[in-house]
Amino acid sequence: MNNDNYLLFNTYPDTFAANIVKGLLESYDIPCIVADGNVVWGASFFNQDLGGVRLYIREEDTAKAAAILASDNAEPETCGE
Repeated sequence: MNNDNYLLFNTYPDTFAANIVKGLLESYDIPCIVADGNVVWGASFFNQDLGGVRLYIREEDTAKAAAILASDNAEPETCGE
């Protein structure tokens, strides 16, 4: 997966929440990258410093992903909100 045109879509408090959203978006053919999950999982006290588990998507999928999550009430809580 080439991540040259990926951007930060959202952050989540843990890997579970990030992977739920990743699975939902991938079911709509939106490729995702979850980052910092292992660090937050292994040392949760770094979560605030890192800003949570990051979910990256392609820039061209941003509007579609936002619409999917807005129409699906199952989006997990995001980090810092």
